[in-house]
Amino acid sequence: MAGLLNGWRGWLRAGLDDRGQSLVEVALMVPILLLIVLGTVDVGRIFALKAAVTNAAREAAIHAARDPQATRDQVCQRARDELGIGKSPAPCSDAPVVVDCTRDGASCGNDTSARPPIFQTNGGDVSVTITYQTSLLSAYLIGQGLPSSPKVSATASAPALNP
Repeated sequence: MAGLLNGWRGWLRAGLDDRGQSLVEVALMVPILLLIVLGTVDVGRIFALKAAVTNAAREAAIHAARDPQATRDQVCQRARDELGIGKSPAPCSDAPVVVDCTRDGASCGNDTSARPPIFQTNGGDVSVTITYQTSLLSAYLIGQGLPSSPKVSATASAPALNP
């Protein structure tokens, strides 16, 4: 019986000697686990933002194709509204969104009277490119290893709609 108790005491002492080991392991693993979680969140945010930017570009291109009198600022504002960013005095170039609109290869302008007559009736084929600059959560944790503000862009085209 005494041998059995001595065996249990030895096992208990060995367990007490190792109690600081778990704390060290946790302290070493928490930053790695935090980086993995934040990286996963960043990837999800980028995918969701890519879908939103693609949808906004498509919506702005359709708006410009349907309305031949739409100005460049109106098309850009339509894209910003679709992204939920709101109004801006310079909707095509205000951070974090840059919108580029072309109508049959020429830049969409704000002066609708200068457009050729064919563009005033059917609008011409429209292409809208949106570039959205975002920030990463994991860049704060790493610091210098990742780009802190990657850009997500999408292009959508819409054919001219004949009345």
